[in-house]
Amino acid sequence: MKVENDRTVTFTNLKFDAKNPFMLFPVYLTKPIIRYPLRGVVGPYRVENIKFKQGYISELSLIPHTNNLSPITYKFYENDTKLVNAFKAGEIYEMNLTKKSNADQFQGWRNLTITPVIDYSVVMTLFINTKNQFLSDKGIRQAIGDAVPREDFKIYGENANGPIAPTSWAYYPDLKRGSFDLEAAKKNIKKATEATSPAALKMLTYYDYSPTANAIQKNLEEAGLKIDVSYSDQRDPSDFDLLLSYWQTPADPDQYFYWHSTQATQAQGANITNYKNVKIDKLLEDGRSTLNIAERKKYYEQFQKVLIDDAPAIFIYHPYTYTVKRI
Repeated sequence: MKVENDRTVTFTNLKFDAKNPFMLFPVYLTKPIIRYPLRGVVGPYRVENIKFKQGYISELSLIPHTNNLSPITYKFYENDTKLVNAFKAGEIYEMNLTKKSNADQFQGWRNLTITPVIDYSVVMTLFINTKNQFLSDKGIRQAIGDAVPREDFKIYGENANGPIAPTSWAYYPDLKRGSFDLEAAKKNIKKATEATSPAALKMLTYYDYSPTANAIQKNLEEAGLKIDVSYSDQRDPSDFDLLLSYWQTPADPDQYFYWHSTQATQAQGANITNYKNVKIDKLLEDGRSTLNIAERKKYYEQFQKVLIDDAPAIFIYHPYTYTVKRI
């Protein structure tokens, strides 16, 4: 790779000429570097053996490059039930679980530890389809946020304050924190529905999230909205008014694909809330074209403030994962 000037980077057989500065360009070119026999360019281990089952990896064995490390074997299972049964049968000695109910069944087992760890890479999020005329009202979206019982979900994870995790250099700690205020939600929803009664809102989610969805549905209905909960088997659903799902936040604070207005109109765009805000657009554009980290941080602080206030989505909690291990 050769950097020819501020706009041009040349590879052996490829040449990229950017019209505008793009801070994240190297990120989109990043891929793991592996050489035969499946040995990383750096790292203490190499792959010794791979087993397949029906076309998928079922077991991966690693051996160390040095004598002070032990071999490691990873086993892969089709679902949580098979994973848990394998642990009970003694096939494996450590496993990672995402469901609290699966981890809870091992409470009281001897010679075993259960360690909860917060996964800051994802956040349980209630996405709001701003294309819906009723939900295009910022006050309604804020009222929906007021009706989400965040404290009830502390058993599942740590409250999330916004779209950027606390582990990021761009996280803004002084964000206006979402608070549960059912009376305020009732008041604002009543004001908005005095002239017309909106149709029932379709809340789409997945079966694994039904306890969270049911709690939100109960509070929204108490606040004066009609909510129909349905369950999806699609990875990227589009037909919804409200979508409750885990969202994997990008490692870099750039979130152009999720909130920029141009991504709401593109076929492969990731702006599933159909959100459009010229101020957000400008902040995202400036954030990804600025090289100076301190300047980028200022743009993303403003981005977080505006997005939280405008509420195209309600960020609820970063979930726990559970490491269950024999000792």
